Amino acid sequence: MKQLAYLILAHADPVHLARLVQALGDQADIYVHIDAKSSVEQFRAALIGTKVQFVMPRIRVAWAGISIVNATLSLMRAAIASNNKYHHIILLSGADYPLLNYQDILHHFQANPNRESIRYIDMRESKNHYMRQINQCWFKEPWFSGQNHLIQKLDKVVRKLGNWLALPNKWPLEIVPYFGSQWWALTPECVSYILKVVDSNPDYLRVNRFTFSPDEHFFHTLVGNSNFAENATGLESYREGRTYLLANLHLLHHSLQKWYTIDDWNEIASSKKAFVRKVSTLASEDLLDRIDKELLKI
Repeated sequence: MKQLAYLILAHADPVHLARLVQALGDQADIYVHIDAKSSVEQFRAALIGTKVQFVMPRIRVAWAGISIVNATLSLMRAAIASNNKYHHIILLSGADYPLLNYQDILHHFQANPNRESIRYIDMRESKNHYMRQINQCWFKEPWFSGQNHLIQKLDKVVRKLGNWLALPNKWPLEIVPYFGSQWWALTPECVSYILKVVDSNPDYLRVNRFTFSPDEHFFHTLVGNSNFAENATGLESYREGRTYLLANLHLLHHSLQKWYTIDDWNEIASSKKAFVRKVSTLASEDLLDRIDKELLKI
């Protein structure tokens, strides 16, 4: 029987990552990318005895930069290169936690075997916001590496100036841009298609290099412009300031910043989502204990 594969982007809280891996169940294959800015040894120590595969090479991830796309692509390549026959491949962060057990999540996909769990909006409906994210050059990736604080500060100043200049980025007119939640679940066939397009069309990666938060449109655009769009949860109407509603399998707070705690139990318990984001060892231990006991039954 085909199983699930989880791709996890993590950079902090190895204790929670170990708990997340345990909660996902030992039937799934789990691929983890640890941000190169973090020490991987503490994560390896926390995950001793698990069958987690750490993906290499590790990439230094910058917020809203193309590096997070590159890290995700590395995870996708690792899952496909395994030659294991997965039912679906699910992208998570190290700050997620399941609200359903493994079998319930698997049964959801077995009932929808061709479903691409990725919804999105047409970015052209928001010319002053989302189109600005791809038609302007954004300099989110550091230009200079190293630990020298003066150089780091200068780097930030130069990049801030570059953002202020609002230099044009030439998005290809023939590609309809789509925006959605970073976190999705795709069939292996769709993942393989994405990798094939990326490998055969380097211009696509290049045009996304200086966009803002490409992780929220890079994959959605590829799916939305392909035959896989027919089976995607798909195209939504644009609603300004309501991007949290584009979540696929995740319960997301409308602020996109809140860390869930035990005080949010009623919202968690009534949710019909498969995962919650964001939780941590420090803020959410009581909540996670209750999720384990009452929802996951572990």
